[in-house]
Amino acid sequence: RSGVEPGTDGLYVQHVKEVSPAADAGLREGDNIRQVNGKPITSTEEFGQIVKNTPKGEYLRVYFLRPQVKVSLFALVKIGD
Repeated sequence: RSGVEPGTDGLYVQHVKEVSPAADAGLREGDNIRQVNGKPITSTEEFGQIVKNTPKGEYLRVYFLRPQVKVSLFALVKIGD
């Protein structure tokens, strides 16, 4: 249903707040986050740890797949001040 191939690693984005750094960076519901700061992501715990260890005001480099249109993209997501 999501368009993500079975067995694909990464995190499925279920919801993006309309007003948020993720929305500002272009992430959408249905995207599949594959890497953050060059590190493969396979769990919400890994993602949370990277976010937690990134200083406020810095950016995360997010590589993600948009399966609906079969394209891979990068986004810079600023960690809130």
